Amino acid sequence: MMKWEYKHVRFDYVGRGITQEFNILDVDGQRLKGWFGGKDNRKVTMLPELLTFFGEEGWELVNHVVNQDGRGDAVTFHYMTFKRPKADDSLTSDSEKAQRYREIAQSTSISGKEKTDLGLMKGF
Repeated sequence: MMKWEYKHVRFDYVGRGITQEFNILDVDGQRLKGWFGGKDNRKVTMLPELLTFFGEEGWELVNHVVNQDGRGDAVTFHYMTFKRPKADDSLTSDSEKAQRYREIAQSTSISGKEKTDLGLMKGF
């Protein structure tokens, strides 16, 4: 049976959102201003960067909901849910595990501790 892991994102844009820069960004309940990650350890502060980063890490966008409050300031929040197959170590041979860990180690330029942190994300 396929098992999944999920990542939940909530954000709003700076201003009217023309530049797609994040004003507020919450990932799995943690408030971030941005983070560094990916193959070139780049800074992620805009929606296109977030989607590219998650795609490189195997996350698939499965849901996007927009909620605009009825107040005068009209704050609009976006809620996104991503999923990817969860590694089931009981069904994976030792050689497959070793190969997967080698691929992870070679896929980013960040430290080993940071690779184990939440989705390779590092708040600042």
